[in-house]
Amino acid sequence: MPGACRVTDWLSRSGRGVDCMPDGHTEVSWRAIEIYYISFFSALIESIGYDPQCARLEVRLSRSRRVKQYEDVPEEIWYGFRRNAHPDRYYRSRICGCYKEMDISGAYGQGKGRDGAERP
Repeated sequence: MPGACRVTDWLSRSGRGVDCMPDGHTEVSWRAIEIYYISFFSALIESIGYDPQCARLEVRLSRSRRVKQYEDVPEEIWYGFRRNAHPDRYYRSRICGCYKEMDISGAYGQGKGRDGAERP
């Protein structure tokens, strides 16, 4: 898949992973998750990633470099987002405000990506 990269990631500020439980509860553990990120060339979105086990979508915004995480996102929304010719419009109409949102940018330090590298 062009533009995708495999990233091993830890989900919380403490460096621990968060496991999804079938009943909706979460359990803190040391489990690493793997999320595939796809780069976009759009005015709003830099890249998107999805964890199908937890139905968690992550969106890195281009200008602010903020990372937004959305919970309980169905896989068909993920596939629709990837295939859509207008990802900014799709994001605003089908994702933003439709799912529980959390800003996880600060979990990795201001101006840093998931890999710990400084971002301009």
